[in-house]
Amino acid sequence: MSLHDEQGYPRTLVLNSSYQPITTIDPKRAAVLLIDGVAELVEGTGSFFRSPYISVPVASVVRLCRQTRTPRKYRVHLTKRTLFARDSGLCAYCLSPAENIDHVIPKSRPGGTHTWTNVVAACQRCNVKKGARTPEEAGMRLHKQPTEPRGQEAFILGLAGYQDSWDTWFNKFS
Repeated sequence: MSLHDEQGYPRTLVLNSSYQPITTIDPKRAAVLLIDGVAELVEGTGSFFRSPYISVPVASVVRLCRQTRTPRKYRVHLTKRTLFARDSGLCAYCLSPAENIDHVIPKSRPGGTHTWTNVVAACQRCNVKKGARTPEEAGMRLHKQPTEPRGQEAFILGLAGYQDSWDTWFNKFS
């Protein structure tokens, strides 16, 4: 999933009719929702999709005209992108920029699962230093215990192309 469409437009945030964030979509899909009257423009980017017959704003945020059911609990898939987002792109051991995924309990050991509570972002140097050992065995310490994202944190991590300008909409529902 790309964070921008092929013309370079960022993703569009979709709000429920109650202004609760529910997902992100391609900006061209948002334009279709606007044209069909399914959604209304809340924030634009200042750009427009143009044809000989119509001009539609490129939306940053749209609001659905009808309320849609949303799941009460969000679960986010463990991917490199979502893990690095959870760990702010920093190594869990030395806080330098991360490049790798490290299993706290190595995969070769009992309990060495590929789950949120056993993986952290790590820099190349720390990943090599730790190797197939636990942090204690390698004389290293985690700056923060890995946890599974829940609630709004999980929802935001699962969104593609999160933009800081959307913080207003998430702060209303925290």
